[in-house]
Amino acid sequence: MSDSSATFRSNGSMTRHRLRVFLLCALFGVLVSFAISVSVRVVRGHAPGLPPSRLAHFVGTPIGDFLLPKLKTDEKISWQDLNGDYRLIFFSDSRCSACDRAYPSLADASKLIPVLVIGKGDRGILSEKLKENGVFSPAVFDSLGQVLSRFEIAGLPSAVMIDKTGTILAAETGSRCVTEILEGQ
Repeated sequence: MSDSSATFRSNGSMTRHRLRVFLLCALFGVLVSFAISVSVRVVRGHAPGLPPSRLAHFVGTPIGDFLLPKLKTDEKISWQDLNGDYRLIFFSDSRCSACDRAYPSLADASKLIPVLVIGKGDRGILSEKLKENGVFSPAVFDSLGQVLSRFEIAGLPSAVMIDKTGTILAAETGSRCVTEILEGQ
């Protein structure tokens, strides 16, 4: 009788051990999957936990009119002043490190398509950053966040591609937003 109870105890502890190993492996698998997911999103320039294109629901809607001062002067620019071109609109902030990583792509894009930069933060710093990165496109300053709030833009940088009528064709957020829009067109 003692032999059978010893065998039972041995089998019971072995089963518990296997269960612990299984649970630890499952937990490890979940953690690895999560880490890979976060890594991919960070490399692509998207904040973890947020959908890759939080602006996708604006595709097909008109950008609407706006009247904002130029970055370097108080002269105002409106949608009508943009001559009805296809255009990339890039939203930036002078304090945004992801925006800094996007400027080289923005400079390249500005050689292919007209670009308008809508910025916030410190006008002087933003102007200098654009100049340092070879972005010589028109830039306006959205100090009150009128355009940013219209598009519910919380994450920067963000970019939208608009057609000649001002309809949004594509919208992306993250340090690769310019590249993703251009690759998708």
